Amino acid sequence: MFRFVMPVLVICLLPSVLWANDQYRSWDLEASQYYEEPTLNSVYEDSLYKYQKQNVLFMNNPDYVLTAFVGRCLPTTFKPFMLPFYKSLYSGIQDEDLTAQTCQNIENQQGATVVNVNSTTTQFTDVILDIVFPTAYSFEYRDWGTAGGPIKQHIDDSASFTILVKLSTPGFCLPTVGAVTDGAGTSEITIEYRAPEQGSTETLELNCTSPITSFHYNGFGRLGPIADAGHLDGALVKKVTLQGANLGGGVALPPAPVPNPNAPLEGPKNCPIEKPSSIIRVDNLSFGEEIAIVGTGAKLVYSSEFASSYQVAFQNLNRQKSFNPEAWTLSIHHYYDKNQDRLFLGSGRSFVKASSVLPGNQEMVVMDGEVFMFDGDGKHLATKSSLTGYVKYQFGYNTAGYLTSITDAFGNITQLTRNTSNQLVSITSPWGQVTTITLGAAFNITEIRNPNNEATSIEYYEGTDLLRRFTTPMGRITEVVYDGLGRIAYTKKVKGSYQFGKMKVGNKFVVSQVTQMGRKTDMESEINPLSGSYVRKVVHPDGVEEVYTENANGSGMFSSPRGVSFSNLVNDERFGALEQRMSKYTSVRKSGMREISISKSYVGLTSDPFNYTSMETREQIGTSVWKNNFSKVNMSVSSETPEEVKSYILLDSNERPTSVQLNQDYPTLFEYYPNGNLKKIVQNGHDLVEYTYNSQGFLNKLKNGRGEEVQYTYDPAGRVLTQTSAGLTTALSYSSDGDLLSVSPSGRPAHLFNFDLSGDMTAYHPPSVPAVSQVATRYLYNDDRQISQVIAPQRPPVRFNYDEVSGFLTQVYVSRDEQQRFYYEKGQISRVRSFDGIETSYSFDGDLLTAVETKMPDTLNSYERVSYAYDGSYLPKRRELAADWIRGSSSVSISYNEDYSVTKVGDLSISYQAGTGRVLETQLGRIYDQYSYDGYGRLSTYLAQYKISPSDPNPVTLFGYQLLRDNIGRIRGKTENNQGKVVSFEYSYDGLGRLIGVTKNGAFYASYQYDSNGNRIVSQVGRFIENATYDQQDRLLTFGNRTFQYYDTGEVKSRQRGVELPQEFNYNSSGSLKSIRLSHGSTVSYRLDAAGSRVATYINGKGLARVIYQDYARIAADFDEKARTSREYVHALGPNTPDYMIFKGQKYRYVKDHLGSPRLLVRETDGYVMQRLDYDVWGRIELDTNRGFQPYGFAGGIYDLNTGLLKFGSRDYDPEVGRWTSKDLILFGGGDLCS
Repeated sequence: MFRFVMPVLVICLLPSVLWANDQYRSWDLEASQYYEEPTLNSVYEDSLYKYQKQNVLFMNNPDYVLTAFVGRCLPTTFKPFMLPFYKSLYSGIQDEDLTAQTCQNIENQQGATVVNVNSTTTQFTDVILDIVFPTAYSFEYRDWGTAGGPIKQHIDDSASFTILVKLSTPGFCLPTVGAVTDGAGTSEITIEYRAPEQGSTETLELNCTSPITSFHYNGFGRLGPIADAGHLDGALVKKVTLQGANLGGGVALPPAPVPNPNAPLEGPKNCPIEKPSSIIRVDNLSFGEEIAIVGTGAKLVYSSEFASSYQVAFQNLNRQKSFNPEAWTLSIHHYYDKNQDRLFLGSGRSFVKASSVLPGNQEMVVMDGEVFMFDGDGKHLATKSSLTGYVKYQFGYNTAGYLTSITDAFGNITQLTRNTSNQLVSITSPWGQVTTITLGAAFNITEIRNPNNEATSIEYYEGTDLLRRFTTPMGRITEVVYDGLGRIAYTKKVKGSYQFGKMKVGNKFVVSQVTQMGRKTDMESEINPLSGSYVRKVVHPDGVEEVYTENANGSGMFSSPRGVSFSNLVNDERFGALEQRMSKYTSVRKSGMREISISKSYVGLTSDPFNYTSMETREQIGTSVWKNNFSKVNMSVSSETPEEVKSYILLDSNERPTSVQLNQDYPTLFEYYPNGNLKKIVQNGHDLVEYTYNSQGFLNKLKNGRGEEVQYTYDPAGRVLTQTSAGLTTALSYSSDGDLLSVSPSGRPAHLFNFDLSGDMTAYHPPSVPAVSQVATRYLYNDDRQISQVIAPQRPPVRFNYDEVSGFLTQVYVSRDEQQRFYYEKGQISRVRSFDGIETSYSFDGDLLTAVETKMPDTLNSYERVSYAYDGSYLPKRRELAADWIRGSSSVSISYNEDYSVTKVGDLSISYQAGTGRVLETQLGRIYDQYSYDGYGRLSTYLAQYKISPSDPNPVTLFGYQLLRDNIGRIRGKTENNQGKVVSFEYSYDGLGRLIGVTKNGAFYASYQYDSNGNRIVSQVGRFIENATYDQQDRLLTFGNRTFQYYDTGEVKSRQRGVELPQEFNYNSSGSLKSIRLSHGSTVSYRLDAAGSRVATYINGKGLARVIYQDYARIAADFDEKARTSREYVHALGPNTPDYMIFKGQKYRYVKDHLGSPRLLVRETDGYVMQRLDYDVWGRIELDTNRGFQPYGFAGGIYDLNTGLLKFGSRDYDPEVGRWTSKDLILFGGGDLCS
């Protein structure tokens, strides 16, 4: 409903939002455990071990905010946010809640990654996942043994949260537009939480493979990655699996996925493999590395925890022949020591973990939705699904007991080749890619060479397995120094080094981490071995403390300046003490308390945990109950929400969806190749997407239902080299570390990128153009790898200054008169001063934004304030506005149904379709509108009417439309009824999905032609033809009788129509449009807040308008300085355009088309049409009956009446030519998630 927007500094092409190559994953999010293993006291260890064998879990609290990284950068508790600030990243983002803290890793300052779930989203290395878990939703605790357990979090359809994701980047990736996004409607978050002794791992890994190797369908039906439950971009999916541990989340299935009608065919992009990535586990001061094995989905993992020199009180597992004989492990391969009840994971960690003895002397260990089977010697025999027990992996050994093969559920075999001395020499994927292994004199791995002959080298301290130096193929070096106990003392790199310290006082352990610039974070952990109580405290560099307390019965409490929460666990009904799950979760804020109860029941359950008939999970919040039922007999999942929204999934024997259906919609069917790869997605007898693969297992062709194809070629390491569609090819090249070095669009010169030895981008070089001597933008970093300076053509340097202690950004400096300042309180942003002197203050209730106030210091008594109140479910229940130009205050109330869907906002009522939960009708006064959907769940018709009463037999039609789609969901026809006048349009597309023709009422209306890089070069509307030309950077030079000139950084400098005087554009140093000198001589100028929003507009220096923003894209109210009148906007359903406006005491309904463009503004009392707007396909206004009546235009952009431009997020769009006035600040990320 409401979205908080952080102050944003737009610095053109800042690399921190493009990618991050830092090899450290500092604290690995396992540092959130803040507990060093008590290796110095064998008596203490023995006591702890005995206590742990009682199967008491130290569980994480699901309301815990993950901020376990050095400096916490800017711990803002609001969203979206990143360093440096990029307002472009908020373009078009929808956000319904204000819950999460998002914050970037101070260690590398490498910006946020996207969880844009309609795409492959592995954008960066080493970006931290930072979540405040929505307290309204369900959690399952998955047992990690007697020392802790992972959590699966289930998010319902109305949930919203923001996340930054810690990832290892395969190849080079860029984020998409909207690079920080909320998680509304996201499929699932799997948080692996490892408890006190061992530390924790909390990661969301979305691998950018060829394309996505799999997505998970959880028990409440989100197909991830999917942004809109109604739109499955099937082209992104290679394998589909059901995450069994998620069954029972209790939240309803959303609309069944259908193809996105606007989505192009999406393939693997250029990110199919992962780069090496260091792991620093601050909780126990261990060091790790992992390298992806091409073609396998597995990684080779090094962990100093397994080295003999790493001293622990238990018996460590060093050089065990069936597990880690070369001092490295495979990520999916494990070992179990039944004498110690200790599980050694291929990820490089070990835990005390209970097991169950099965016939044949096999040991069964349950963890996070998987069941590991071991023989009596601890060898890993198989991994099964915990839901049905199907075998995911089988492990083969030679007669000497060494691992030689891994076979997946589909018979694909990964071979480990050993010489006659059983030494590993290579790993061969099921598709034939060979990764070559070289061993040193001590028979540990010293070189790993991928199929592209790119070698990573490893050195160790003599006589030990402690890694000393790690060198990537590009020569990027990480050096590690340990103390006498094998613990990390410091790590050394060109930039981004760390020092570590530890001490023990009684039962308390203190571990510290200090960055290269001296920023220190302390973790304190204390356990009472007699009572089992446990306390963990983190003191961040800014002094903010967070404390987690857990009792012996598994109940826990987490407290921080943001609030308090509690959790309770019970043994799993099937696996007993082998696995625990959440039974109750309570969160307390000033706004109130919320409690979630979760129960499970089984039919036909025997002592065999896989032998049962069905399972039902019920999640209750207040009186509302979500139900999920899994039938093991039928291999089906059915879900029902409190509002009786129903959905169904059918599974195959490998728990992959074969059919997904919402209520009575056409089911979406999935077909697979025998090797497990996704073959086809079908709905209602039509092929939506078909996939073919090359002999290396990479996707080489996608074909949609219209027969349109995209083809890909790869290098031996699996990186995409070319992408070809309709004869047009885009080429890419990489460094040996996988950094993207060039992108060559079809028919254009290459765009080039440079990187330093830390893996940070140091320069971006667009193609050269005439009369521009310097085209590159350059980037500098401080020793903590925070962006420190950006030098762009034709602009003064932009400097970033940070607090010496906390590492928080305090200033962005261009000149004495152009700077931003940032202020903090208890780890949260409290106040920001923009370049224009606009001061914005923020207030919070824990994680919930409660107020934003804006002041212009040079204007006496001026202020604007928007504030929010929340209900007990932490959903916004009221929005209030206040300003010096608003009499008193204005309030809008919000109500919800039991599914947490909005039912009323102000005077607008909303009802939903039974069984699907889709919007069915709305009402504002006497204005009614209706929606209907086709069997695919896609919007089919819309009708807005004026009625005297709901049963009015003679309603007046205001506006309506019917959409016709082709067999891949693309709109091919539209019939509009605008106040009784009916017009029909038909649309045609070329093989790349570009619009090439429009007919109106059966007659020719328009046609369009494009060059080899997708630029529109000919536009014909009726008999009027306009030609366009472009330069090597794809900048528009001429369009018809219009000409354009540009700054060296790519923004429009001037535009001129015919013989008129040119309009001149001016920008500030961050690239935000500041003023335009119009052809007739007047100048329109803007004052911007820290988010880059235009809070005041002037003409020739005189005040024209002031604005209060509800968020970055949506206006809450505005004030006409000349007429001294104000307008208030109420938002309910759309991402941008309001649903109604209040002006001079009257309410006006926004009647919108399918794009969100306002078409009519209708007075709700009598149906009078105050404004009608018609547009062409590019947004050019063809009819406006009341210019300036309201500020929204085509597709919900904010329309500037004086300039004709539409503002979408950080950029302005010129509908006259269908082009942006500036480059996308995230470069290729706007159209290609992995480019």
